Amino acid sequence: MSPDPLRLRYEGLTLEVACSDAALGAWLAEFLSPAFEVLGVGRRPDHRVHLVNAPAEHVRLHEVLKTAPLEDLEGFTFDGSFSRHRGWTDADGQLWVHDERYDAFYGVGGGAAQVRVVFGDDAAGARIAAMRVLRELTTTAQLRSARLPLHASAFLHEGQAVLVCGPKQSGKTTLLVHALRCGADFLSNDRVLVSGGARPIARPMPTIAMLREGTLRRFEGFRRSFEEAAFDRTRTLAECAPGVERPVPRAGRGFDRPGISPAQLCRLLGARMRGAAYVGKILLPVIDPGVRGMVLEPLAPDAVASALQENLLAASRPTRASRIFAAMPRPELSREMEARGCRQLAERAPGYVCHLGPDAFERDLRDILASAPATPPRAPAPHRENAAP
Repeated sequence: MSPDPLRLRYEGLTLEVACSDAALGAWLAEFLSPAFEVLGVGRRPDHRVHLVNAPAEHVRLHEVLKTAPLEDLEGFTFDGSFSRHRGWTDADGQLWVHDERYDAFYGVGGGAAQVRVVFGDDAAGARIAAMRVLRELTTTAQLRSARLPLHASAFLHEGQAVLVCGPKQSGKTTLLVHALRCGADFLSNDRVLVSGGARPIARPMPTIAMLREGTLRRFEGFRRSFEEAAFDRTRTLAECAPGVERPVPRAGRGFDRPGISPAQLCRLLGARMRGAAYVGKILLPVIDPGVRGMVLEPLAPDAVASALQENLLAASRPTRASRIFAAMPRPELSREMEARGCRQLAERAPGYVCHLGPDAFERDLRDILASAPATPPRAPAPHRENAAP
């Protein structure tokens, strides 16, 4: 007997996930929580996703792939681009796409209201592929609601979100790990969607936490815990417990390291996970060998807004929206709306360049944030406020 469908909600979007593998559903729920709320039976879902382990169908789709007229399609959001996949439309008008990395096929129909994910023997790859489908559907919906998709890590300080925005290898993850070691709550390790309004709300979009050598080298105790745990991002915490037989084939080091799930990261650091928070501060980390410790340099709102625009995910461009998973109508977040949203966020939350010296992580980050210098004047916030997260 197949387990009951998994029902998830992110803001106003509801997704229903049907699969015959209860362990796959448990992994999805753990990986996506608490950003995605696990629901009981409720209203009709916006998207139904069927995860199918069907080796015969998988082989047949590979045969079709050899002869079908193919087109090149944008698929999943990366930091500054999209993954690209070969796809075709069948006789019934359904789009089929092959994900070569995880050897999965995606059948998308009805304006992405129905998605079928067909996989063969790669159980670990199937989990990642299923998670990415749910995440892309949700990101698209949030863009239609004019949320700002930021490439940022985030943690809580005094009950408010601190957004750490920057490109790859700018120090975002290292700063996040330091904050969690100092007792901060976890919000996101790589992607944040921010609503507008008088009090902007940040919500995480769960991603694999990449722990590069530079980050691990900074915190030897954390490194030892990481090595001893031998976590695998394609398994739940329970599946990685000592003495538990690995239910999913453990991939090679190139696949599962240095990435772990958000839940695994927080387990290692003893951090609590949060699903949303009002935005309190914005940090723009810069590795700076010329400073001692960590120095916060206040920025004017214009400079903060410009930096935010540089750190928007690729999916924020309507002309670059996923052609595979974007339900109609396409996202309407124009460049003008992006600029306005970034400006509003910069006016509501003070922003700082965060200079990271060689000894930046020796002082408690909470003390540094509490003594942050005043920023240039900001525009007064309207009286109307968002509902509390």
